[in-house]
Amino acid sequence: MRPELFRIPGTGIAIPAYGTMLMLGFMLAVFLARRRSRALGLEPAQVFDLGFAGVIGGIVGARLMHVIVFWPDYFLSRRLWPEWMGPLGWLGAAVATWNGGLVFYGGLGGGILAVWVYARRKRIPLADVLDFAAPVAALGLAVTRIGCFLNGCCWGAHTDLPWGVQFPENSPAGAGGPVHPTQLYETAAGLCIFAGLWWFYPRRRFSGQVACLFGLLYSAWRFGNEFLRADVGPWRPTLLGRELDLGPLTIFQYISLLLLAGFATALVLLARRARPPWKPEAAAERKAPGREPR
Repeated sequence: MRPELFRIPGTGIAIPAYGTMLMLGFMLAVFLARRRSRALGLEPAQVFDLGFAGVIGGIVGARLMHVIVFWPDYFLSRRLWPEWMGPLGWLGAAVATWNGGLVFYGGLGGGILAVWVYARRKRIPLADVLDFAAPVAALGLAVTRIGCFLNGCCWGAHTDLPWGVQFPENSPAGAGGPVHPTQLYETAAGLCIFAGLWWFYPRRRFSGQVACLFGLLYSAWRFGNEFLRADVGPWRPTLLGRELDLGPLTIFQYISLLLLAGFATALVLLARRARPPWKPEAAAERKAPGREPR
């Protein structure tokens, strides 16, 4: 566990591990995506704009969902509040992303919304932009989870397996013995999803196919990996002052099940529609001046 990679000499400024891995994942994703920029008719520099929009939307969405899911930590407990902000301490705690606390599913929604805005401006079908972004998004997730491991968040349940890891006593996981390195499990899963989708992207048969496969693969993986995590317990929502017992599943497993159903339905509908992947050359030809419509 190493929440701070190092401090800049003479300044005392700490370089956070999580933020560093987040940016490294972004740079690797953009670097690879630039190699396929022609698939969307974009210049390499425009791929950076697309990636930047997706990351900003993703961070906002991921933080917003974390605040919503763990709202008592932000609004009822003052443990996270910066003292100098007084009664507005909840706001300071909510925006302090450098302390960790991002939920991937929220980032997925925020990233899709940002990409949708970009796609409309460039007049590119959203499904094709999501197909383009899905493989490298899996790579970015894989690298970012290394930051989770270094930060000590998203820890796993106790294990006696030889690869179990022991976090420091002052970490969120505590000193309860070796635990599953669920963060690194997700890194491995993300790399596998990236490799599979990167290979499949030029072989896709219809628009939206790669994006739906990413959603299905990650949702299925996340549902299973949640059984090995210990940072979030079973979901117990409150209704009319009474706590509801919804079984042993976490809130993220219920979200995974909903997404599995949603992406499976979308995949079937898109397969029936079978719209060929968007080609920038064909779009430019249709927009060419003086061309007679057929």
